[in-house]
Amino acid sequence: MKNTKGLSGVITTLIIILLVIAAIGIIWAVVNPFIKGSTEDFNLANKCRDTNVEIVSASCLAGANDCSVTLQRNSGDEEIAGVKLIFYDEAGTSNYIDAGYVGDIDSLARKTVTGINVVAIGNLEAIPATVSLAVYFEDASGTERLCGETGSHIVNVAA
Repeated sequence: MKNTKGLSGVITTLIIILLVIAAIGIIWAVVNPFIKGSTEDFNLANKCRDTNVEIVSASCLAGANDCSVTLQRNSGDEEIAGVKLIFYDEAGTSNYIDAGYVGDIDSLARKTVTGINVVAIGNLEAIPATVSLAVYFEDASGTERLCGETGSHIVNVAA
């Protein structure tokens, strides 16, 4: 009598199922960070598209050490983390100032940022000629995620 020993069909099927589940787990571990990152980028793009903040007025004293900018939020319900103001001089040199302390601006509300010292921060070679802004949000880890720069506004210079 021949004694043949081997794996039964049930055991073989169970081993194949476990190998497939392990392979799916390994593939998911590799693919998941890419999907998660893409989802965060997609959500940020939607927030940026839906949020409209514009500069209503901007003025600086002749020494450029005391500027004020009035912002108005026209649309968007998402809470923004802050606004970065980008000042440009006549030569096109730019210098940004984090006006993050402005925090969220309610829809259809205005906020004025005062006491901005453009000279103390640096790069500008002359009094600012224009200013634009970039809204930013914070992601789950607290990292600032900037939207694109929008709306250029002429800076009024007072003597």
